[in-house]
Amino acid sequence: MDKLTPKQEKFSQSVSQGSTYSDAYRESYPTCKSWKNETIHEKSSILANKNDKVMARINELKALIVTQVITTTGYSLSEHINELDEMKELALDKKAYVGKDADEVDQPDVGTALRAVQSKGQVSGHYEKTLILQQLNTNINNITSIENITNNMPDLVFQDDQH
Repeated sequence: MDKLTPKQEKFSQSVSQGSTYSDAYRESYPTCKSWKNETIHEKSSILANKNDKVMARINELKALIVTQVITTTGYSLSEHINELDEMKELALDKKAYVGKDADEVDQPDVGTALRAVQSKGQVSGHYEKTLILQQLNTNINNITSIENITNNMPDLVFQDDQH
């Protein structure tokens, strides 16, 4: 594999350690800090998804991290997910205890089962992707709000001039 530039290597390391593409790009290419966010998003996405050398390096570094975690803890992601599945099944098979006095109710403990499923989703990365999508939607809504305010500014200025 051809060598990466120092900036590409820094970008790859940042992404493999959990930074967003944009944050990793800003850190690796400091001259881009004066650029528009859209430009940084585009350039960082191209670097991470279209540059074969960078993609390979990110995957290599992520694999090293997973190996280190398993070696250090002796605990793999698949083992963790299996345990969460077992916890969910146990919670659904057990009786629930509700109220101050912990009265037994003849129904599954759905709350505990739900927490196990949510934990499984978190360790699988599903919630991280959802959070990123929510942040993108918030940013789009903010931009739309700013555009609406800006588009209505002439009307507001005109109304103020009349008074």
